[in-house]
Amino acid sequence: MSLETKLVLSSIALLAVVSAVIATATTLLFNDFLTDRLDLQVGSAARRATSAAAQPPPEAREVAFLLFPGQSVDTFGARVRAPDGDQLVTGLPVTGVQATLTRLVVVEAAVTPAGVAVTAVACTLLVRRAVRPSAAWPPPRPGCRSRPSRPATPCAWPAYRRWTPTRAPGPWRAG
Repeated sequence: MSLETKLVLSSIALLAVVSAVIATATTLLFNDFLTDRLDLQVGSAARRATSAAAQPPPEAREVAFLLFPGQSVDTFGARVRAPDGDQLVTGLPVTGVQATLTRLVVVEAAVTPAGVAVTAVACTLLVRRAVRPSAAWPPPRPGCRSRPSRPATPCAWPAYRRWTPTRAPGPWRAG
């Protein structure tokens, strides 16, 4: 495998791992945030239900605490009768939190691979440009197929670092 291929693949793999970690962390933190917000909303609904339950309802309206102004349409609750007194149970559905997190995961699943693909193309172009042979190297030595890659090779110029190109494109001269 060439150096160019190794550089591009390692860069893409690193970006994919970092993107996956960021997407996972974002989803988990956003889940915590939305759950905390839902807990606050349930607490507010319970306070409204408690204040509404303190008002004596007519017998026909046992669930009047759910109809108190400010209650969400999705609020559910029950009055539990116990020997030591009535208890109110209030709740809100978690479908809004689940739907929001599902949309977030879908967006992350679409955007992350697209970002990795665009970065892969850019990385490939940049690495190809960075590792291409330099035009400032001397021409290959007679009998050798290409320019030397290391000074220790048999086809290397003895003092290849002293070779510099002329101002105009053309023959090489010793510097």
